Amino acid sequence: VSTSYVEFEDGTQTTGKTFEIVLQSFIVKKRGSDEVKNIPAEDAERWRDADAAEWEKVRATGAIRELTLQESAQVLEELQATNKLDRVLPTRMVRRNKPGELPGEPSTLKSRLCIRGDCDPDAFSLDRHAPTASSLTLAIAMQVCATRKWRASVGDLRNAFCQSEALHRKEGRLFARQPAGGLRGLDEGQLLEIVAGAYGLGDAPAHWRRSLKKALQQLGYEQSVLDPTLFLLRRAGRVVGMVIVEVDDLWTAGNEEHYQQVDALRRRFTFGKFKYLQDEADGVGFNGRRMKQDASCGFSYDLQKFIDERLEPIAIEGKLGEQAATAGEVSQARAVLGSLNWLGREGRPDLAGEVSILSSRIPDLRVKDLKEINRVVATAKSTADLSVKIAGIEEARLGFGVVSDASYANVRDGGSQGGHCVIAFDTRIHEGETVQCNILYWKSGRIHRVVNSTLAAESMSLSRALGDLMWCVTLFNELTHVGFELREWEAALRHRRLCVIPGKGEGARNLAVVDAKSLYDHLARETCGHTADRRTAIEMQIIRQTLSELSASIRWIDHNRMLVDVLTKMGGNAEPLHRVLSSGQWGIVAEAQEIELRKKQRTEGITIRRKKSGIKESLGSCEHTCART
Repeated sequence: VSTSYVEFEDGTQTTGKTFEIVLQSFIVKKRGSDEVKNIPAEDAERWRDADAAEWEKVRATGAIRELTLQESAQVLEELQATNKLDRVLPTRMVRRNKPGELPGEPSTLKSRLCIRGDCDPDAFSLDRHAPTASSLTLAIAMQVCATRKWRASVGDLRNAFCQSEALHRKEGRLFARQPAGGLRGLDEGQLLEIVAGAYGLGDAPAHWRRSLKKALQQLGYEQSVLDPTLFLLRRAGRVVGMVIVEVDDLWTAGNEEHYQQVDALRRRFTFGKFKYLQDEADGVGFNGRRMKQDASCGFSYDLQKFIDERLEPIAIEGKLGEQAATAGEVSQARAVLGSLNWLGREGRPDLAGEVSILSSRIPDLRVKDLKEINRVVATAKSTADLSVKIAGIEEARLGFGVVSDASYANVRDGGSQGGHCVIAFDTRIHEGETVQCNILYWKSGRIHRVVNSTLAAESMSLSRALGDLMWCVTLFNELTHVGFELREWEAALRHRRLCVIPGKGEGARNLAVVDAKSLYDHLARETCGHTADRRTAIEMQIIRQTLSELSASIRWIDHNRMLVDVLTKMGGNAEPLHRVLSSGQWGIVAEAQEIELRKKQRTEGITIRRKKSGIKESLGSCEHTCART
């Protein structure tokens, strides 16, 4: 730490401190990178062929054209005269072993001609924004597709950025030099002119998105009012098809009229792949997932390939649990947690809670934390084929709900962890039946406010969960309601039977908490929410008002059957969640029945010992082992 002085034009000075930061602790080396930089002599010819094939594909799009030697000399002369030689950008050929699409498929040689966008003289004036598809939007789209019995398909566009419309820059044309080693068929002195989008340019993704969006709109698709990556085809006000855009990958679903428009899109652009999911028994890769669609139009997706082939544990040097991690171990931990966070967010809800908590320990990482990270890696690898299933549910009986839970003061610095999942279910669940239940979305995270009770933690978690529930249902309504209007979103929510399921929390398992202080008791009854913490009382009143606006019922389930218990703590009970993911079935035992059973057993002097599995196969109810005390 050193002291520094800054003098301003008016002669005044200010004193500040300069901190030396060891960047090595923050820099993450990309693990498992596929880029090839050192090419063995025996592979050189194969890579030269891959480079040449890439150049021919780019040249065929017309996005980059080679200038003659005479044109190149003239361009350089003109640019030098106007002091704009910086408009000639360097390039590089990025070579990588491209992983196969499905588990077990070998990698292939892939070359990509990239412009050095970091040298672009227009870099600070470019529009770079290009949104990417969210897992939430994809899940809702799959639910609609499964319910409507639509076929789904996946496609990717070959050299998509190079299929963009013509590139126009205010400061003039852009040029590029050939990469090191040159391009097959060109003289060393020939320049390249960038005519349309090209990989490496800072605005290439945004320029490509504008080009694709224009083409979709010309075919009759409208951009969703909620998600800019979702495009909808309507006929007589009813959605008959949809396209989700993930940069150069497309996920589509709809009726035959929709696929007629998709065929027109395929004539407009060159696709590298286009597959109907139902035709591919082994599944199709999309955005890191292996996705399948069965004959009933239901979906399943998993992340097995990434887990099997790209997720590796940390090499731990230290021995003692409380020993601080080395800089190298911290760097590894950041990379592994980055991979685990992606898994937990995109397709492994059972990992999300522990990964979130472990990520919060990075500033004070110890050897015991590294071992916990490796344990999570081992868990992921032992269940690599675990999939998320989304089955069709008759629309008249389709309801949505949120399962919410929290653990009080279980984060290292005294914070609390909340977790929830949004579910779609058959509304006969309210009648005590075991029904189809799809887990659509989940989230685990630290509760942002420091709370002083389990009840406060549960309230904060449920409040956050309700926001995700409203968003999911509103998006579903946009895809299914004729004449949907966003300004009427609250009224549209009332047409869906919503269910909110809060957990009891670890500290509220005794009878006093159940009867007097649990979140369920406060919300299920007409109370003014008096608690020792007035702030929590206000939060509960807000939740109650939200429930009223949604016309939502609230239910209570026992802690041992809580689906998201594993999203709130280290070593949480993952079996209830795994059971629902595997079977797609769930049921809720009536609250009065559960409480009456407890009261009777207490009267008879029976102590309940619950098995950790917590769920019966048939009813999804609490499984008890009883013994006389």
